[in-house]
Amino acid sequence: MSKKRLFEVMEKINSDFPKIINEKLPDGAGSDVRMIKSLKTPSLKDAYENIDNQEEFNDAFELWFNSLGVGNEHKDKINIASTLRHIEEIMKEKGVKF
Repeated sequence: MSKKRLFEVMEKINSDFPKIINEKLPDGAGSDVRMIKSLKTPSLKDAYENIDNQEEFNDAFELWFNSLGVGNEHKDKINIASTLRHIEEIMKEKGVKF
């Protein structure tokens, strides 16, 4: 089966499939991040889009962070200052107020 045909079939099964595939990944995203993207379901994407206030954002961040390896055995490989700078850049790009 060709890739084009596979995509056509997937779109018939799940009308959100093109949105899931075309969702932009960060430049240089590693294979683990690409795998997460491919596993993200439309239901999960809808749930993420419904996070619309500070309390929900904080809770979602904590839940997400706790699910990562960095929250456990890989914590020595991440730097808080670098992470905060990167998060600030992304949020400014998205127009989130300081």
